[in-house]
Amino acid sequence: MSETTERNADLKALIRTIPDFPKPGIQFRDITTLLLDPHGWATAIERMVAAVSGPVDLVAGIEARGFLFAAALAAPLKAGVLLIRKDGKLPRRHDRRRLRARIRNRPHRDPRRCVCPPAPAFCWSTT
Repeated sequence: MSETTERNADLKALIRTIPDFPKPGIQFRDITTLLLDPHGWATAIERMVAAVSGPVDLVAGIEARGFLFAAALAAPLKAGVLLIRKDGKLPRRHDRRRLRARIRNRPHRDPRRCVCPPAPAFCWSTT
Protein backbone atom coordinates (compact mmCIF):
# COMPACT_ATOMS: atom_id res chain seq x y z
CA MET A 1 0.00 0.00 0.00
CA SER A 2 1.40 3.42 -0.97
CA GLU A 3 1.94 6.16 1.59
CA THR A 4 -0.82 8.27 0.01
CA THR A 5 -3.29 5.38 -0.02
CA GLU A 6 -2.46 4.52 3.56
CA ARG A 7 -2.80 8.16 4.66
CA ASN A 8 -6.22 8.44 2.99
CA ALA A 9 -7.64 5.10 4.14
CA ASP A 10 -9.89 6.95 6.59
CA LEU A 11 -11.44 8.92 3.73
CA LYS A 12 -11.72 5.89 1.46
CA ALA A 13 -13.76 4.20 4.18
CA LEU A 14 -16.29 7.07 3.93
CA ILE A 15 -16.90 6.51 0.20
CA ARG A 16 -19.48 3.84 -0.56
CA THR A 17 -18.74 1.39 -3.37
CA ILE A 18 -21.67 0.02 -5.35
CA PRO A 19 -20.53 -3.01 -7.36
CA ASP A 20 -21.81 -3.68 -10.88
CA PHE A 21 -23.41 -0.25 -11.31
CA PRO A 22 -24.37 1.00 -13.83
CA LYS A 23 -23.34 -2.27 -15.50
CA PRO A 24 -21.49 -5.45 -14.55
CA GLY A 25 -17.78 -4.92 -13.89
CA ILE A 26 -18.10 -1.22 -12.93
CA GLN A 27 -17.62 -0.18 -9.32
CA PHE A 28 -19.50 3.07 -8.74
CA ARG A 29 -17.98 5.29 -6.05
CA ASP A 30 -20.74 7.15 -4.20
CA ILE A 31 -19.32 10.26 -2.50
CA THR A 32 -22.65 11.08 -0.82
CA THR A 33 -21.46 9.30 2.32
CA LEU A 34 -18.30 11.46 2.39
CA LEU A 35 -20.35 14.64 1.89
CA LEU A 36 -22.63 13.69 4.80
CA ASP A 37 -19.69 13.41 7.21
CA PRO A 38 -18.64 16.97 8.22
CA HIS A 39 -15.26 15.91 9.61
CA GLY A 40 -14.52 13.63 6.65
CA TRP A 41 -15.49 16.29 4.08
CA ALA A 42 -13.40 18.96 5.82
CA THR A 43 -10.45 16.56 6.07
CA ALA A 44 -10.69 15.67 2.37
CA ILE A 45 -10.62 19.34 1.36
CA GLU A 46 -7.77 20.18 3.78
CA ARG A 47 -5.63 17.37 2.35
CA MET A 48 -6.31 18.39 -1.24
CA VAL A 49 -5.47 22.03 -0.46
CA ALA A 50 -2.22 20.90 1.18
CA ALA A 51 -1.31 19.00 -2.02
CA VAL A 52 -1.52 22.15 -4.20
CA SER A 53 1.77 23.96 -4.60
CA GLY A 54 2.11 27.54 -5.70
CA PRO A 55 -0.54 30.16 -6.33
CA VAL A 56 -3.56 29.11 -8.37
CA ASP A 57 -5.92 31.52 -10.15
CA LEU A 58 -8.59 28.97 -11.02
CA VAL A 59 -9.71 25.57 -9.80
CA ALA A 60 -11.42 23.65 -12.60
CA GLY A 61 -14.10 21.07 -11.86
CA ILE A 62 -15.55 18.67 -14.40
CA GLU A 63 -19.31 17.94 -14.26
CA ALA A 64 -20.98 17.52 -11.45
CA ARG A 65 -19.02 16.03 -8.56
CA GLY A 66 -16.01 17.99 -9.78
CA PHE A 67 -18.02 21.20 -9.25
CA LEU A 68 -18.40 20.40 -5.53
CA PHE A 69 -14.71 19.70 -5.02
CA ALA A 70 -13.56 22.65 -7.16
CA ALA A 71 -15.69 25.13 -5.23
CA ALA A 72 -14.58 23.76 -1.85
CA LEU A 73 -10.90 23.87 -2.92
CA ALA A 74 -11.10 27.32 -4.46
CA ALA A 75 -12.18 29.12 -1.27
CA PRO A 76 -9.09 28.37 0.87
CA LEU A 77 -6.84 28.80 -2.18
CA LYS A 78 -8.43 32.22 -2.83
CA ALA A 79 -9.02 31.19 -6.43
CA GLY A 80 -11.88 31.34 -8.88
CA VAL A 81 -13.88 28.32 -10.00
CA LEU A 82 -13.96 27.15 -13.61
CA LEU A 83 -16.88 24.83 -14.37
CA ILE A 84 -16.27 22.42 -17.24
CA ARG A 85 -19.52 21.05 -18.56
CA LYS A 86 -20.59 18.24 -20.84
CA ASP A 87 -21.15 19.05 -24.49
CA GLY A 88 -24.36 20.97 -25.15
CA LYS A 89 -24.83 22.36 -21.60
CA LEU A 90 -23.69 25.93 -22.28
CA PRO A 91 -25.94 28.42 -24.06
CA ARG A 92 -23.10 30.84 -24.86
CA ARG A 93 -19.90 30.91 -26.92
CA HIS A 94 -17.34 28.40 -25.70
CA ASP A 95 -14.06 26.71 -26.48
CA ARG A 96 -14.65 23.12 -27.55
CA ARG A 97 -11.96 20.64 -26.48
CA ARG A 98 -11.75 16.96 -25.81
CA LEU A 99 -11.02 16.24 -22.18
CA ARG A 100 -9.98 12.70 -21.44
CA ALA A 101 -12.31 11.00 -19.03
CA ARG A 102 -12.05 7.41 -17.88
CA ILE A 103 -15.70 6.73 -18.67
CA ARG A 104 -16.84 7.51 -22.23
CA ASN A 105 -14.35 9.92 -23.77
CA ARG A 106 -17.12 12.48 -24.36
CA PRO A 107 -16.55 16.05 -25.48
CA HIS A 108 -16.76 18.71 -22.78
CA ARG A 109 -17.09 22.44 -23.18
CA ASP A 110 -14.55 24.74 -21.61
CA PRO A 111 -16.04 28.19 -20.92
CA ARG A 112 -12.67 29.90 -20.26
CA ARG A 113 -12.66 31.90 -23.47
CA CYS A 114 -15.97 33.52 -22.64
CA VAL A 115 -15.18 34.06 -18.96
CA CYS A 116 -11.53 34.99 -18.52
CA PRO A 117 -8.10 35.03 -20.16
CA PRO A 118 -5.82 31.98 -19.78
CA ALA A 119 -4.58 31.63 -16.20
CA PRO A 120 -2.79 29.02 -14.07
CA ALA A 121 -5.42 26.46 -13.12
CA PHE A 122 -5.65 23.37 -10.95
CA CYS A 123 -8.04 20.78 -12.36
CA TRP A 124 -10.07 18.49 -10.11
CA SER A 125 -11.89 15.56 -11.67
CA THR A 126 -13.53 12.62 -9.98
CA THR A 127 -13.67 10.60 -13.19
